[in-house]
Amino acid sequence: MVFRANNKLIQNRFTFWSEKLKINRDFIWTDNLKSWNNIIELGNFRTERCLLPFGATTVPKSPQAPIIFINKTRNNSKKELETTIVHELLHIKFPLKSEKQIINLTKRVMKS
Repeated sequence: MVFRANNKLIQNRFTFWSEKLKINRDFIWTDNLKSWNNIIELGNFRTERCLLPFGATTVPKSPQAPIIFINKTRNNSKKELETTIVHELLHIKFPLKSEKQIINLTKRVMKS
């Protein structure tokens, strides 16, 4: 059986994890890569193309809301989707941490 995430599931998981991780900042997510690229070209963003096959986060240099891209076709299980969401939210919570630090934090969060 092929796992296919729908927008309702993704929104539900973002809500759950943003509360659990205490993300106190608004953010936007999309599953449309073209729209995501168009938005970041217009804004003043520092882009983290960390796990682009699975997702990516833009962290704005101004007070704009961060934008997260979620690739629904590459997240092949609910666990993979959850890990991607946690990873991208950690980029928002800790914008100055390196990719390696975010990966390690993601692993710790997913174990707990």
